[in-house]
Amino acid sequence: MSGYLRVDMTRLSFAEAWRWGGLRHVVVLAVWKLLGIRRFAPQLVPDSSGITRIDSGDAGEDQRRALSPILEEVRGSGFEVLFWYKVENRGSGDSVAVAVLHESGRAMGIVTHVVTGLCRGESVGLVSRRGNGTFLATSNARTAFDPPPEIVALRLPGRPAPEVCRAHRERLQGVDVVSIATADVEPLIVELQTLAREAAIRRGLYVPAAGPGER
Repeated sequence: MSGYLRVDMTRLSFAEAWRWGGLRHVVVLAVWKLLGIRRFAPQLVPDSSGITRIDSGDAGEDQRRALSPILEEVRGSGFEVLFWYKVENRGSGDSVAVAVLHESGRAMGIVTHVVTGLCRGESVGLVSRRGNGTFLATSNARTAFDPPPEIVALRLPGRPAPEVCRAHRERLQGVDVVSIATADVEPLIVELQTLAREAAIRRGLYVPAAGPGER
């Protein structure tokens, strides 16, 4: 990673604020927007895409304990665990993710343990590439930025992993899906990172980390 970006919290949508903290966060965001106040998240996000693989044994004991039952659930839904990697953020706790791939090749997934100033906890996100170049995504993450236009997302916050897998499978019925091979998974994760980052930059959510007088 060559550098980092700041998250301008005042550029959140009201839907995002609601997902993260309900009415209180919506009211606070409205005041910030009305008064032209800028507030930044405590952690920084990478300004480039990429992942750093790790062995599962290099993850913390708490992370392995938290992800172990979820990985068993996604295995039971036909997914194979491929590799673990770091979730890159600066100024926050250690976060890790595990890439998984469905035996049919019709979906890949990311099982994540995140600890940041914006969110913390475990989540499952599944993605399939459609023949028209767009993506279908299904996730149980309680907190997430609005997706870029290329991604059609279904949110099932807090729902168990098997329900997320079932919902995603149902969404794929009758849909033209591009098969994903094992070798495609890492490049696909990097591609999705790039799409999300560029969309966030376009709407002013991600800004350069160096900001004189900003806090």
